[in-house]
Amino acid sequence: MKIKRKGFWTVVTLLLAVLTMFLVIRSSGMDPAQLRRALEGASLSWLIPAGISMLGIIFFEGEAVRAIIHRAGYPRNHRRGFVYAAADVYFSAITPSATGGQPASAFFMIRDGVPPVVTTACLLINLIMYNAAILTIGFSCLILKPQIFLNYQPVCKILIVAGIVVIAGMGIIFFLLLWKQKTLFRIAMKGMHLLHRMHLMHHPDKWEDKLLHAMHEYKECVSILAGSKKMWFLAYLFNLLQRVSQFSVALFVYLSLGGSSAKLTDLWVTQCFVSLGSNCVPIPGSMGITDYLMLDGYQNLMDKEMTYTLQMISRGLSFYLCVVISGITVLLGLFLLKRRKRPAPQV
Repeated sequence: MKIKRKGFWTVVTLLLAVLTMFLVIRSSGMDPAQLRRALEGASLSWLIPAGISMLGIIFFEGEAVRAIIHRAGYPRNHRRGFVYAAADVYFSAITPSATGGQPASAFFMIRDGVPPVVTTACLLINLIMYNAAILTIGFSCLILKPQIFLNYQPVCKILIVAGIVVIAGMGIIFFLLLWKQKTLFRIAMKGMHLLHRMHLMHHPDKWEDKLLHAMHEYKECVSILAGSKKMWFLAYLFNLLQRVSQFSVALFVYLSLGGSSAKLTDLWVTQCFVSLGSNCVPIPGSMGITDYLMLDGYQNLMDKEMTYTLQMISRGLSFYLCVVISGITVLLGLFLLKRRKRPAPQV
């Protein structure tokens, strides 16, 4: 059932991607050959940093997760952190939920020997730090460059404000789930009784003792993690660096196309508002919403041809190529897991 559901959302995502790119190209009035020539004429010395920044989206999330689980007593190498993050990026892109990739990350973490209760606590902390990082950057941009926000169309302003509300609300919910173990226990119990009513679970009361034991371990894990200021700082810092990497892709692409360095600050702030606004609608990869916000923001900084060229190339790098690389990483991760389980040949 889960495989069919993921397959369904993968098809939906592909259709949305094709439709979005078609609409963008059609509304731009550009010949696809123009886009090809622009890409061929782009400076490789700036496209390379753009590609590195794209990889930073995955890498820094993995480092944030590694910093948290290391404090919990389960140190893992950079490669495994990259797999955890790639799973999150890939499945978040093909599911209509801002946290759709968390179960996929949890799968790899648990298979790597991180206990489920530790995995749950670590991923909640990372989600809190993710929301804290983007809100920090967002409010800084609003204070330092309010005119960029005011230049957006009314619909985009609503999306950005709604995104801030959603991110702040989710951050509060994750924080409460982290510290309010009784609330988390009640939610889990209600979930089990719901499964029982749907005839998907038998005798849910028998699971209550196991759940109570797991919650006791969860509480101890949270207590250990809460006592490390260094861990919280590193998780926050790596999430900040992830956001910086994501926003910087468009800057390097813009420079590769011959854009003016005088507009880099405004472009970076615009990317921040794009990220905020894209979080308010539960669409796989925020496709359509992100593109609309990018086009509306870019047109206030550059001419039409540069707007559409920059949008398509930077979006292609920061999202589509990033998702492809994440998907390949997930497949390699699954392959390595199967090899690890395979018994050694007898001599």
